[in-house]
Amino acid sequence: MLKLKVSGENRKSRFIIYMFIGVVCLLWAAMSAFMVYAFGYGVFYLLFIVPLLFLALSIISFWIARQIIKLPLNS
Repeated sequence: MLKLKVSGENRKSRFIIYMFIGVVCLLWAAMSAFMVYAFGYGVFYLLFIVPLLFLALSIISFWIARQIIKLPLNS
């Protein structure tokens, strides 16, 4: 389980940072998947690992942001 100690002010900024990273990775995954689909012939299908990597990074980032929101406030 993820153990984080986050104060009230720091919690909001960390949540925004992790959500931003998640959205950017999700958009990057969509863009790179489209590029592989549009120009994907032959060896380019091996590049489909790149969108899957960015999709995994976005899922991890969203999960961390969710864990930050669920944390109790440390006074």
